Amino acid sequence: MRVIPVVDLQSGRVVHARRGMRQAYAPVRSALCHQPDPVQVVQQLCRHAGAPCVYAADLDALAGLPVQTAVLRALYAAVPGLQLWLDAGWTDGAAARSLATALGVPLGVPLGMPLGMPAGLPAGMLPGMPPITRPAGGLPCATAGLPAGGVLRPAADVPPLPRPLPGPVLCPVFGSESLREAAVLDTLPPQALLSLDRRDGRAMDPAGVWARPAQWPSQLIVMTLERVGADLGPDLDTLAAVRAAAGPQRRLIGAGGVRGLDDLRAAAAAGASAWLVASAFHDGRLPPGLGLGLPP
Repeated sequence: MRVIPVVDLQSGRVVHARRGMRQAYAPVRSALCHQPDPVQVVQQLCRHAGAPCVYAADLDALAGLPVQTAVLRALYAAVPGLQLWLDAGWTDGAAARSLATALGVPLGVPLGMPLGMPAGLPAGMLPGMPPITRPAGGLPCATAGLPAGGVLRPAADVPPLPRPLPGPVLCPVFGSESLREAAVLDTLPPQALLSLDRRDGRAMDPAGVWARPAQWPSQLIVMTLERVGADLGPDLDTLAAVRAAAGPQRRLIGAGGVRGLDDLRAAAAAGASAWLVASAFHDGRLPPGLGLGLPP
């Protein structure tokens, strides 16, 4: 099972998602990065995860504002071969295709190992990327600290960004909270992920897509918003219910609640192919290299 870092983008900053209460999100505070700047946060998350892959929720777009296109362009420019899983509140596939064209990147299928990735690569490494080390205090060596001038400077021991891999790609995420017609499921691009969103035990589902498993795409995100940033553990009951409805041929990605490696191992045992994580990366509870899979 792979672990996918998450960023929530709001007004050009990365914010800390908690329980899906978006109006109360504050700028992220992280052991990996001193500033909520999207480029810096995504660079450090990709270094720490050991893979150029990140899930982004554009909270402006989810609220009906324009997609933060300038931020997305900056992320692609800063992270070679970036696999960007993006939820931008789309209501149909045409909007996702249009954004990919505007960004100059193709739509791509998530979770596939990038072409050219050597088999058996040690966890925490990419081609040309040295292992990430930890200081005596236990937090990853991701930054050198904030100098007096207030500008983040690179540390001598920070590993370089992964060298360019075939890519970049945009992996479009369609949230059940945003879809307005179930018929849209039949028109989504083949690269699409469907996020089955729920909060406080209720599906966020104006179009009724939760009740149409025959129309679900091959990759599903099980998003339990009240677990996000809440340290309550992963919602394995909902994951099991979606697995029963989806059948074994679909790939399930969970989101929210992870407190550490034990939670991730439980999620893998429950059938998750990947899990979306933010808080446990930012506060140093997860080791480097999880973007390539859990350690034994």
